[in-house]
Amino acid sequence: MTTTRKVLFTVLLLFLALLITAGLLLFFLKPWAKKKIDTPLGIPVDEHPNFIQVFTLFENQPMINDTTKYTVNKRSHLSSEIYEYCLNEDALCTQVKFEDGVFWKHSEDSAYGYPKSFTLDVTDKKGSVTFKDHICYYRLEDSVWKHKFTARMNCLIDLDIDKKQFTDRYFLKKEGQYTRYVPDFGYAFKSVTAGGRCLWKTEDLDSSSPSVTVNELASGDRSVTVNIINGANHVFMVNAN
Repeated sequence: MTTTRKVLFTVLLLFLALLITAGLLLFFLKPWAKKKIDTPLGIPVDEHPNFIQVFTLFENQPMINDTTKYTVNKRSHLSSEIYEYCLNEDALCTQVKFEDGVFWKHSEDSAYGYPKSFTLDVTDKKGSVTFKDHICYYRLEDSVWKHKFTARMNCLIDLDIDKKQFTDRYFLKKEGQYTRYVPDFGYAFKSVTAGGRCLWKTEDLDSSSPSVTVNELASGDRSVTVNIINGANHVFMVNAN
């Protein structure tokens, strides 16, 4: 075999090898890509809870449970059953009903525009509505959904109670032996430190704190109560040095 033929034969083998490799890649990648595209988001529509009603606008007319405007995710946390509704970019949600009551209504809370999503804990009867820059928290009390707290995105801040001073993110109120630390509107505490020791910490906005109260005891010790958005309280004792 001449040198020219050897070169041509080698080039042909390399070309065939490239074709085979490309074919194998397409064989393995195409089904995977198709699976990714065809996989539905959220739980199936027939598993959406019928006790939650979502009102959206279509040509200025209200539509109830138009499932083309949102997807629903379901998860559990401890003993709680939680539903998360993720609204499409073009979805104009005007109202959400839970059972027989109104959970949230745009005409009563329109300061932040239309929501991007909302979450309902159907076990503990609490929930949140997420907007572009804010999250509003609600809780069912006396058969009425009441607004409890509003937080900014990236709003979690640290508190050192030994620094008895005002900041641009929280202020304090002194009443006798009690000092109450309150975040500025839209902020919440994610940690509390006293005496150089971290008493409490969270990275979850749903379990952050809207206020902290310090009780200066006659013994010199301090009782620190961390109030949580979900209604719980954590109490810590800080011994006098």
